[in-house]
Amino acid sequence: MTMTTIFIIISVILLLIIIGIISTYNQLIKHRQMSNEAFASMDVFLKKRYDLIPMLVSVTKGARDYEANVLKEIVELRSQGLNGNLSVGDLGKNELKLSDRINQLLVLVENYPDIKANQSFQQLHQSLVQIEDDISKARRYYNATVRHYLTYKQQFPNVFVASIFKFPMIEYFAVNESAERNAPTVSL
Repeated sequence: MTMTTIFIIISVILLLIIIGIISTYNQLIKHRQMSNEAFASMDVFLKKRYDLIPMLVSVTKGARDYEANVLKEIVELRSQGLNGNLSVGDLGKNELKLSDRINQLLVLVENYPDIKANQSFQQLHQSLVQIEDDISKARRYYNATVRHYLTYKQQFPNVFVASIFKFPMIEYFAVNESAERNAPTVSL
């Protein structure tokens, strides 16, 4: 073999390695961006729910002091969620508590036929049910994109490119406690 042949072989090998690194880097970027987009979509639904909470509080103000504590908790959890300083994991826990308190309030409203019969409350309830469904779908999509990203990032040889360029871990939007995994039921 001549020096020229060896040089060509080494150049081709280096070129293939560089193309592989660039391709892996671009795929990591694509998967990370898809996760970011999925979180942003889920965040839109969370904000819609946050926007309904003041109306829920307003419609149910006629409730007694016992229910006022639940209303206060709902408002506090809404504020924490809107703050934007929570990690994905903490936001998931906050959202779980908020959903639980909203469902608790809806159950408590059963004791107030005048609120339950209120047209505004009925429309609000339907909107909350729809938004909860949208949030659930968005959460599943977000977690699927995170799974794709993390799987791709941890595969060989992608793990080397990911570590060289310091691609971050992304948290799932998940519930940790098994009791919290069961969906609450509300009947009106």
